[in-house]
Amino acid sequence: MLEPRRRWLAATDTVRDALAGLARRTLEAPGVRAAGADALAAAFAQALAAYHASPLVAVPEYPRELAELVEDRRGPRVQRHLRVVPLDPVTGRRDWVTIVEAGRIVGVHSASTRPPLRRAGFPPELAAFEKARTLADWRFVPVASSARPDAPAAPSPSRPNRESPSS
Repeated sequence: MLEPRRRWLAATDTVRDALAGLARRTLEAPGVRAAGADALAAAFAQALAAYHASPLVAVPEYPRELAELVEDRRGPRVQRHLRVVPLDPVTGRRDWVTIVEAGRIVGVHSASTRPPLRRAGFPPELAAFEKARTLADWRFVPVASSARPDAPAAPSPSRPNRESPSS
């Protein structure tokens, strides 16, 4: 028979393992990943727009690297447009493909070529997502960018993000 302390530890291990399994199944559920597209699109669009419109710099510009959205050092004080570069919920990595115009990042999209599970019910600014054939067609861009979400995916001047992960 186990002594009381060991029984308590065994019980907490069992509860911890059960909760971890529940969390893993919840996060892997298709609806959770699809629902996150709205939040990710908004986060990237707002961060890119805020970087571009920063009042601390004379000339508006987009970042050269995604890390600049986390730590914008162009002004007298550091600005944080994102707390961290988020993980791609499909790949589980920070392997966003950047959409580049004139050497500057104007948007991102997933590296995944899977078809989207969600095909309808997007807010008006993301209506082009309904026509996407793959998750890579979901372009997260600020509204003012010329890399509109409905732009065709094939001729995109995109490049993989090779930055070290921000955490």
